[in-house]
Amino acid sequence: MKKLVKILFAAVIVMAMAAMAWYSLLDKKQAVTERPYAGGDFAYTGALRNGLFDGSGEIAFANGARYTGGFLKGRAAGGFVYTPAGDWRFEGEFSNGKPYGTIYLPGDVAVAVSQEDVAALVSPKGWEYEGGIGERGQNGEGTFTFRGGESYTGGFLLGLAGGRGTYRGADGSVIYEGEWKAGLYHGQGRYASPDGRFAYEGAFEAGLPHGLAAYSEGGTLRYSGEFQGGVPQGQGKYYSPGGWTYEGGFVNGLFHGQGTLTRDGKSVTAQWVKGRRAAGEE
Repeated sequence: MKKLVKILFAAVIVMAMAAMAWYSLLDKKQAVTERPYAGGDFAYTGALRNGLFDGSGEIAFANGARYTGGFLKGRAAGGFVYTPAGDWRFEGEFSNGKPYGTIYLPGDVAVAVSQEDVAALVSPKGWEYEGGIGERGQNGEGTFTFRGGESYTGGFLLGLAGGRGTYRGADGSVIYEGEWKAGLYHGQGRYASPDGRFAYEGAFEAGLPHGLAAYSEGGTLRYSGEFQGGVPQGQGKYYSPGGWTYEGGFVNGLFHGQGTLTRDGKSVTAQWVKGRRAAGEE
C-alpha cells in the first residue's frame, strides 16, 4: 500500500504543477514551442493559445517523469498519461480539475480511481480494497479484504482504520466492532475471540481494554470494572466459575487493596496483596 500512497501523492503533484502552468510567452495567438518553466522544474512542448497551454502537449519534469495529454487555458484537461521515472503509469482524464482513471502497477496490478476519489484494487498478493482514497492511502469509508478472507469495513484515515468500523473473520463473524485509531481498537467497542471463548466490551486504548469494560467467557460475565493495558486494574468485580465473587481493588489482574469476597452467601471484607489476603487478616 505504501507504493500506492506514493503514486497518488505524485499524481496530485502532477496536477498541481500543471495547474501552475500560467507563464506567458510572446504575444502569439497560437504557437508550438519548448521552453523551460522558470526555476527549471519542467519543460513544455505543445500547443499554446494567448500565452497559455491550450490543446495537446507534453510536460517533461526534471526528475524524468512525463505528462502527456490535454490542456485548457493553462490547466490540465481531458485525457492524459502520466509516466513517472519509476515502473508505473496513470492513465485517465481530468474533470473539474481532478484526475480519475486507472493506475497501472508492476505485476499487472490495476487500480481504478473514480471522480469521487474512490479506488478499487485487487492485489496479486491476495488482498483487495474498495473505497475512499486520498494522497496518503485509504481515506474515508471503505472495505479492505485480507488474503485469508477476513475483512474490515468502516472509516479510514491516512491509510489506516480510523473512526467507526467492523472487523470480521473469514466466516463473516464479527471479531471487533467499534471505534478505531491508527489501525488499532481505540474508544468504545466490543471484541470477541474468533473461537467464541471470550469477549471484551467497553473502552479500548491502543488495541487493548483500557478504562471501564467487561470480560466474558462463553457468554458468562467474569469481570466488570476498570482495565489498564488489557488487565484488571483499579476497582472491579470478579465472578468465579465456582460461584463466588470478589469486589474491590485490583492490580495487574490480581486482588489488591480492600475487597469483599462472597462465598455461599457469606461475605468477608479484607485487605489483599497480589491475590492473597494480607498477613494478619482472618
